[in-house]
Amino acid sequence: MQKKLALAAAVIHGPRILFLDEPFEGVDAVASVTLKQMLQGMIARGTTIFLSSHVLEIVERLCSHVAIIDHGKLIAQGSLDQLRVGVHAHRETLPTEQMESSERLTLEEIFLRIVGRESPSHPTQELSWLS
Repeated sequence: MQKKLALAAAVIHGPRILFLDEPFEGVDAVASVTLKQMLQGMIARGTTIFLSSHVLEIVERLCSHVAIIDHGKLIAQGSLDQLRVGVHAHRETLPTEQMESSERLTLEEIFLRIVGRESPSHPTQELSWLS
């Protein structure tokens, strides 16, 4: 409830620039859909929105430009297409079939490649607290 109130206070005056920190954290599915629609409407009316999020699927759907920060350092920025190209600029030895599949990389896959980590083959090795 407090998050919704803070968001309402932030947007009530129709700001031209809006900064949101993890706006989808702790929000139920209905509120999430409503929030996405509201943000898309604000963007369509010319509002610039900066948001931080660990939910990369949402970032991929909402944002025209992305900045990737790893351990407090900005390591990549640009549109999704620019980031896809950047992944391959750093990986010149990728096989042709992987190069062609770059058009389908998700933001999560781009992030993992840029920060130098691949998806673990056995997730429980990475999440030892689950064992």
